[in-house]
Amino acid sequence: MLLLAGATVKTVAAHAIATQDAAASQPASNTPSPADVQAAPTTPMVKDTALSQDTPTSTPQPTVAVERRLPRPAAPEKEVTIPATVGRGNAQISLGLLKKGQTVTFQYVRGEWTNWPNNPVGSPDDPVPKNPNVTPVSICEKKGQTVEKIADIPHSTKDKPFVFTAPHDIEELVLNMDDDKAANNKGEVVYRVQIK
Repeated sequence: MLLLAGATVKTVAAHAIATQDAAASQPASNTPSPADVQAAPTTPMVKDTALSQDTPTSTPQPTVAVERRLPRPAAPEKEVTIPATVGRGNAQISLGLLKKGQTVTFQYVRGEWTNWPNNPVGSPDDPVPKNPNVTPVSICEKKGQTVEKIADIPHSTKDKPFVFTAPHDIEELVLNMDDDKAANNKGEVVYRVQIK
């Protein structure tokens, strides 16, 4: 009986040693094999640029609109003819609307007139008129249905043009001869006019 027991002990010990060798020869269950490593998909590394400290951030600057006021272009010169029959209160010869501070330059070009047919015609631009009936050109303002005289074009504008400055907004600037009975007047005069 003792011999059988010793043989049994040796057999059990030999089986334990064989089991340990077999376990040592097998790879650990949690260690992937080279084939598994190659087959496993790889996850790409993505760099979050929003959180990266390498890229400096800047605050957008507000856009400021800059208004540039361009100078008012000068109107072209034009010749304006004023017949002697366009008398006081007549708005036929109109230069249009003027804003306060705008200027109108007048320069005599040619022409003669008179407000009394029995007297000879003459130039209103002469330093000394031929007679009292050679009157200057009137600068008037039209307000609604009324026309009021506000100035005269002086003499000698052919050599030195006269500059009229609007003292206020003018609805309509008109030119005429200051005569309330203009139907029998004679002649006409021409002035070069420029509005700025």
